[in-house]
Amino acid sequence: MIVVMYKSFVVRIYPDEVQENFFTNQFGCCRFVFNTFLDAKKKVYTENGEYLSFYDCSANVN
Repeated sequence: MIVVMYKSFVVRIYPDEVQENFFTNQFGCCRFVFNTFLDAKKKVYTENGEYLSFYDCSANVN
């Protein structure tokens, strides 16, 4: 019998104003990239019925 234990930690951070602006900027950039490639994947699928993989999207970066 194998027993598996999962452990997790809950962490809360209290960033100052500079760090908060940095995180806001980084998450905004990530959201933009995600939504851009999600839109591209949807367009390719509706037009061709094909899927774009991660490697297709990463090769498409100009």
